[in-house]
Amino acid sequence: MTHTRTASGRFFANPATLTPPPPARAAPSNAGAAPATADEVTQAGLQAAQQSLNDDRSEVDYDKVAQMQAALSAGTLRVDPDQLAGDMLNFFRQ
Repeated sequence: MTHTRTASGRFFANPATLTPPPPARAAPSNAGAAPATADEVTQAGLQAAQQSLNDDRSEVDYDKVAQMQAALSAGTLRVDPDQLAGDMLNFFRQ
């Protein structure tokens, strides 16, 4: 899966490389009896993230995605680890 950054600074996955989420499971018949398992919690979080990505597809810069894919394929992508770390911190502080 590849990602791109929009003009607003948000990262989005390239929809062409996304795999659809698995179908949602039906709620157990004894819904109040036992807490959700870690796998169920993770699955729910992944489904919510996928839906968020699907909702925000209009902000994907497909030209930039193609440029990044080409640079990755050619091995010419240069990464400044300090800049990347700073950008990641800033992204998650928002």
